[in-house]
Amino acid sequence: MKDPLAADLQRILGAEGVIDRLEHRRDYGGDESGLAGGVPRLVVRPNHRERAAETIRYLYEQGVPMVPRGAGSGKAGGCIANEREVVLSSELLDEAPRVAPEHFSVDAGAGCLTIGLDTAAAKHGLFYPPDPNSLEYSTIGGNVATNAAGPKAVKYGLTGHYLLGLSCVLPTGELVELGAQALKCVAGSNLHGLLLGSEGLHGLITDVRMRLIPRPTFVATALLLFKSTNAAAEGVQGILATGSLPRTLELLDEQSCDCLRLQESSPIPSEAGAALILEADGEEVQAMDELARFASAAGAMDVLVASTSKDRERIWAPRRELSRALKAQAKFKISEDIAVPRGRIAEAIVCIRRMAKEQGVTAATYGHAGDGNLHVNLLWNDENQRETVKELSDDIFRLAVEMGGTITGEHGVGLAKRHVLPLELGSERMGMEWRIKNALDPKNLFNPGKVLS
Repeated sequence: MKDPLAADLQRILGAEGVIDRLEHRRDYGGDESGLAGGVPRLVVRPNHRERAAETIRYLYEQGVPMVPRGAGSGKAGGCIANEREVVLSSELLDEAPRVAPEHFSVDAGAGCLTIGLDTAAAKHGLFYPPDPNSLEYSTIGGNVATNAAGPKAVKYGLTGHYLLGLSCVLPTGELVELGAQALKCVAGSNLHGLLLGSEGLHGLITDVRMRLIPRPTFVATALLLFKSTNAAAEGVQGILATGSLPRTLELLDEQSCDCLRLQESSPIPSEAGAALILEADGEEVQAMDELARFASAAGAMDVLVASTSKDRERIWAPRRELSRALKAQAKFKISEDIAVPRGRIAEAIVCIRRMAKEQGVTAATYGHAGDGNLHVNLLWNDENQRETVKELSDDIFRLAVEMGGTITGEHGVGLAKRHVLPLELGSERMGMEWRIKNALDPKNLFNPGKVLS
């Protein structure tokens, strides 16, 4: 039986803007978190921000809960929807990136693929650095909503460091433009920052304006090999102590290296217990000099420098596929993304490995060592261990917080970590979060149940 709500929404959005067939709705109910997806009541796809505002205003008046969604590439369950909820997809809000080289900025629809911003910027000799692993299929609106990061964050920062402004529809249906094209804007509160990392709690992002910077002319890449993870972690400290920042600084622990060695094209030899992927950029001579200085400071047992683009790809390809490769090593896998102060990376990895071993679980830890963001992959084969692994995950979150870190470095909270958010924020900050939520969304209809439990 056809949902009567579908006909009302089709009058606003047209037939192509509303998905009501069961087999198609299923495609919009989950994400890449590994949590069970749902089947939303309907999926709406506005192709213009004015239509998005009219749609949201109508749904809010009707008391219908809504779930904003980008590409569904999130890893925290932030866009999982159920049979009572309508998914607000931004996929048709995909106006192509428009670069303003004289302003060092780019405007784009929230549904644009993230990689498209840097591709457009490159034509003008400019650079959009944030590069989450999903940049080829995630959307810029979703990146802003989660404040996504990536390997270059050590030198260039997170998505939020490039956000100049945005347009969004508030939960009650008001269309607002926040921020400015000017690099400096301190008039009033930083309201566009309120949408940054909000995971769909406070509105649907429809358009963004991002800052660009001059594009480095050369990138130097090397793979640094170490006897152990401790030695690699000490190498990280040695590199950061040089007083300069590398473009990327990725750490692979023993378990990760063992997994990568199973791949035919892996550049990691059997004697290496851990590795760092290191990059420097700038003018060619400067970048190569910096790479050499970083490598020397790290004290690696061997350094493999990429001399061609093929060599560079041989170093990076296994890292990009590592999560999938680890998944093939066990029946079950979950990936957490804590961050700790950079000086405690080695200590954190040792503690996590010990905690996992005590529970009969394998822990593979890798990630953005340059900014302390560690991806902890827990692997196990017995279904009966699932509850044990859940408790182990919570212990790892507690460890991160006790070390002065955070329960999530880039994936977000969503459904997956909402139960431990109070552990990090405390009652006062949780109270502030709820007061903001209630002010913007009095009926709690935008992404209900996510982040704030």
